[in-house]
Order: sequence, then structure tokens, then C-alpha cells
Amino acid sequence: MDQTPEALALIKEDDSREAELLRTGMYWNSRDWTNASQSLRRLINEFEVEKDKALDERQGGYILNLAIALTLSGNERAVDRLRQKFGADMDNLSYKDAFRLIASPETVGLLDHRTIADKVESAQQFQEFMAAYRERVRSGNLSAVN
Repeated sequence: MDQTPEALALIKEDDSREAELLRTGMYWNSRDWTNASQSLRRLINEFEVEKDKALDERQGGYILNLAIALTLSGNERAVDRLRQKFGADMDNLSYKDAFRLIASPETVGLLDHRTIADKVESAQQFQEFMAAYRERVRSGNLSAVN
């Protein structure tokens, strides 16, 4: 509805996880990468990563999104710290290749934070299409192919 500032004002005092997810989504959709990364950090800080406990897929998704937001905001130092802190754990998740691409020290300076936004948006659209397609397959609502 293009009323992000008003929506953010409505949940300003709400510190619940749900409100933080809403903030993250609004910042992400408006391409406010700095605030998106701050919001994602708060979500990540909600779960205390125990030394001997592996990350789960949900946590890995937040970490990958944080790496993307940090890259898009041009904060290479923070991406490097994120890689050092979570890189080994991310190698055990389905996000490992994407995380390596975004957070690898070999790609620092090679990924242009001004042009990667379009690639991220394309990937999101593809993911949305696939999710809708999977749901149609599950519900049996696919039309016959002629």
C-alpha cells in the first residue's frame, strides 16, 4: 500500500518477534538495506547460538538474508564478521552455496552492491513462483498440459 513509514510507526513500540519480522519485510521491500540488516540482527540475536549446537534452517535463512542485506548496503566488514562467526555452521545447511557466494572473501569487492539487488529480487520472484507451484501440485489444482 506504499505506506511503509506509517506501518513502521504503528509497530514502533512492539518488540515481539512478529513485529520484527514485519519490520524486516518492510525494510527489505523498500530496499532499505541498512535498516533491514539491523532488523535481521535483532532476529538473529533472539536465538542464542550455543557452541555445540548446530544452526537450523530457519536460523540459516536469517543469517543468509543478513549477509545479503549487508552486501547490498556495502558493509563488507560486517559481512566478513558474519562469515567468520557463522561460516562453518552455514556449510551444513541448504544455504551453504548462497552464503559462500555472498560472504566469501574471494567475492568481496567483486559483487557490486548496486547491481546485486536486481539478482536478489529475481531470485525472490522465482522462489515465490516455486512455492505457489508446489502448493498447486500438493492440492491437485494443476491444469492438464496439452
